[in-house]
Amino acid sequence: MQGQRDFAEFYSAAFGPLTSQLHAFVGSHAEAQDLVQEAFCRAFGKWSTVSRYEDPHSWVRRVAWNLAVSRWRRTRLVRLWQRDLAPADVPEPTGSDIDLARALAELPQDQRQAIVLHYFADMAVADVAAFMEAPEGTVKAWLHRGRSTLAAALGADGADARAASQARTRPPGVAAVRTTVTRRYATRAAALLLGALALALGALVPVSTGSAPTNPSPSPHPSPSASASAEPSTAPPATSPSPTPRPSTPVCPYDAKAALLLLVSPASDTFAKSSQLQKACPAMKIKITRAVYVGANATVAKLTRHATVSATVTSTSGVHVGAPGRPAGDCYARLEVTVAGSGSLPSSMPNPIPELVSSGSQFRFEEYLAARGLRPLETSWVDPVC
Repeated sequence: MQGQRDFAEFYSAAFGPLTSQLHAFVGSHAEAQDLVQEAFCRAFGKWSTVSRYEDPHSWVRRVAWNLAVSRWRRTRLVRLWQRDLAPADVPEPTGSDIDLARALAELPQDQRQAIVLHYFADMAVADVAAFMEAPEGTVKAWLHRGRSTLAAALGADGADARAASQARTRPPGVAAVRTTVTRRYATRAAALLLGALALALGALVPVSTGSAPTNPSPSPHPSPSASASAEPSTAPPATSPSPTPRPSTPVCPYDAKAALLLLVSPASDTFAKSSQLQKACPAMKIKITRAVYVGANATVAKLTRHATVSATVTSTSGVHVGAPGRPAGDCYARLEVTVAGSGSLPSSMPNPIPELVSSGSQFRFEEYLAARGLRPLETSWVDPVC
């Protein structure tokens, strides 16, 4: 309950200011609330990790801004400020709001983002430069050009508009965040369950081996040799020793890829075969690998493997796979991944963190691992804290 209470306090304090920033950037208050809510949903899903960061607000802000920038790049010059999707109880935008949104929309993306971060988020120029990964001189130039354009268009600063935007913000609430994240987990669990059921049903379908029948029916027209052999013989019957029966070995109905879907995690960092998998494939062994990859920053092209820990699952008894070592300090990007499968993790890999942060999708990363015979079980990442 303490973790939920901490998240609720963090959510209530940060939702309004962050929505105000993104409102100025995307031009739609409702769209900004959607983006911020999505960022908080992602934070809630890994709150046990995010809450231990030195500045959780920076993590949520980074996710929200990446979502906003990605959406802006996809829609390009779509004027979202013309759509009023706010609930009925939210006050209508004022004329200054619309003028500011229109003026900001005319700025290039870099100038617009720098203006919003500096004046709406109250970030210092150095912090804006670090956030946008640009030199301070470049950021100062963006701010100067942006101010000149806004001054000509508005004749005043946007402080009043910022205050009005924050006053109109109505956070959906922690309950909405919890419901969204719970629904996503339930959807993933249902997909895994359906996959396991499909595999189990497939195992029940008999497969013809093409062998000849053991008791062929007699031919309606016996051959002469057959008729002759049917007559009584004076020779004593030959006795052949009966074959010694061999114990039948059960054939595992799951291939390696399908078996990975039937792994369970009875405790944190612990993995085991499900009772269904153990019963069908008692001899199967599954390798679990945890690895830490690091890079100089979150946007470096490749990450290098720092440490690896492995264990083998052989039964329904849980096997603990401890966390691998991490380099000292926090001034680096870190990706931690737990995989199952017989394949091996590379010494370096293309950096998936930008896509994981911006879209939240692990599809390409999962494809990359699948090509190496691996299935990701857990994935987490941390931005540099310098």
